Amino acid sequence: MSSSVRTASFPAGSGGAPSPPAAGGGRGTDLSFREETYVFGVALAALAVFPLLFLFRGLDDNTLTSWRWIFYFADPVRVFVFHLLGIAAAYFVSFLSLPQRRPAVFLFIASALTAFLMWSAPEAIIDSSRYFTQAKQFAVYGAGHFFREWGGEVFAWTDLPLVPLVYGLLFRFFGESRVWVQAATTIMFALTAVLTFHIGQRLFSREVGFFGGLLLLGMPYLLTQVPLMLVDVPTMFFSTLSVFLFLLALERGGWTLLGLSSVAIVLALMTKYSAWLYHGTTLAVILAVRLAEEDRLRVLRRGMIVAAASAAIFGACLLLMAGVVEEQLALLGSYQWPGLRRWGESFLSTLFFQTHPFLSLAGVFSLLVAVRRRDPRYLIIAWMWIVITLLQARRIRYAVPAMPMLALMAAYGLQVVGSLRLRRMFVWCAVSFSIVMALAAYLPSLRSMSVANLQLAGAYLDAQEGVRAARIYIAPRESPKINPDVTVALLDLYTARAIFYHDAGVEAPPSEETNRSAYRFTWEYPVPEYYSGGASAGPETEAIVFIAEGVNEPLPAELRESIGRYGRPKVFSRSSVFRFKTVVTVYLPKREADPHKHARLSHDSDNSS
Repeated sequence: MSSSVRTASFPAGSGGAPSPPAAGGGRGTDLSFREETYVFGVALAALAVFPLLFLFRGLDDNTLTSWRWIFYFADPVRVFVFHLLGIAAAYFVSFLSLPQRRPAVFLFIASALTAFLMWSAPEAIIDSSRYFTQAKQFAVYGAGHFFREWGGEVFAWTDLPLVPLVYGLLFRFFGESRVWVQAATTIMFALTAVLTFHIGQRLFSREVGFFGGLLLLGMPYLLTQVPLMLVDVPTMFFSTLSVFLFLLALERGGWTLLGLSSVAIVLALMTKYSAWLYHGTTLAVILAVRLAEEDRLRVLRRGMIVAAASAAIFGACLLLMAGVVEEQLALLGSYQWPGLRRWGESFLSTLFFQTHPFLSLAGVFSLLVAVRRRDPRYLIIAWMWIVITLLQARRIRYAVPAMPMLALMAAYGLQVVGSLRLRRMFVWCAVSFSIVMALAAYLPSLRSMSVANLQLAGAYLDAQEGVRAARIYIAPRESPKINPDVTVALLDLYTARAIFYHDAGVEAPPSEETNRSAYRFTWEYPVPEYYSGGASAGPETEAIVFIAEGVNEPLPAELRESIGRYGRPKVFSRSSVFRFKTVVTVYLPKREADPHKHARLSHDSDNSS
């Protein structure tokens, strides 16, 4: 394809730096002054974004990081000051061409570093408990048990096995620690930015690719998802990888590339069921566009080889778990798909509050640009969003795999701006705003959530040298929406100590209620057998963990009898706007209970206990 790569036609003056001034002023000075005026106008527009979004924050219906509640925990004045500094930084960076000289290296480092700064966020989405359990069962029982019991003893719900398998391999070879998962998802995110650059470069131009990769940092919600033990960011990575390799395979051919493309497609399809629709149809669009541009026979032959190999491998995988897939598809059709209409989030929220408005507006505008140019290649990057829009799949987590394509659409739309410096200003304003929002607003909000108490308790247990295990008790709850049993796996994710659990016997709500609930899986989730027992840890090395909805809830009868052997409890009681509360109380054996002997956690200062 390299011989046929088309560079978008830019208006005069797009070469980068402003024209040098002519002697005595003249036209060069006028152009420079005009460009500075436009840059200043972009800065003012960027400055207005935060106050406007804050003023209309009631329109944001995101279910995790809605602007309606993140500013209960974040200071809007502080955020605005950082936003102003970010715009100033964008102004100075807009002069620099250095980032674009080594685009792939710059994008990887910038993306990885930004994601790393979000690592302190807790697992804010309870689906993490499911993926952790699946990965741990792989690490504990091995690959044979994992594949043989997938959908049986290994609770699969509506999940496909690839991403839990990756997490399980990390646990198996490096140890059961959340840090390995965060490192893996951060690398995947950074590589996605690099792959986005290469896709944009092959389809349009080097600049479109670079700005597309960089604009992945212009989506604050996406930055919150990178540290989490979910499947969305890995799905985004494998989807983007397979698009790039398929483009490369159609262009260059060769058995190695054709084989790698086939494997990458299967990996993408084995991450998430929604990828079958979004990603599978995108590959068909790529083939159709390339057939219209190149030697049809050659492209068709290469496409058919990749399709046949992918179908053979993918078909074999589906046959091995045919019964499970059939049940999951039925559940998706009867529960998940109708539920999207009840649990949906508006496109307004996704495109203007959870993504920088500059990025989204440029993406929408790019449709007009592509139609005017009659550019068939644009359909490749727009197709996922066309499908999402037509199906009204209004849940932002379902759109995460399509975020690289939205970034490329925005970068494509910005090419109508005549000045390279002005284009840089648009991009860097969006990126700086997103990073400020993620670090100064979203992160404090996430760390103030009730589920962060599990993270703090896990770190506290790990700080106690004499504690080898923790026995968990859960307080009974009245009419719970979420089965509190899932908190056992989440606490286990945060601590290296052995975990044992006394089943609380929480009574599930009526089936007609749980069958329509967004948290239905928690009531069907079986607590794994490896949390039973615990004879290996004696009372002198075993902590007690009590998880309840509030502070000072009565202890279970069996715990009250033995609590005298323990010292003063440590209570983690952060609260949030969400109804599901997890107040965690940790009791240490008396000889370990002196708080002056232990290092305090950095978060203790804002713990209400």
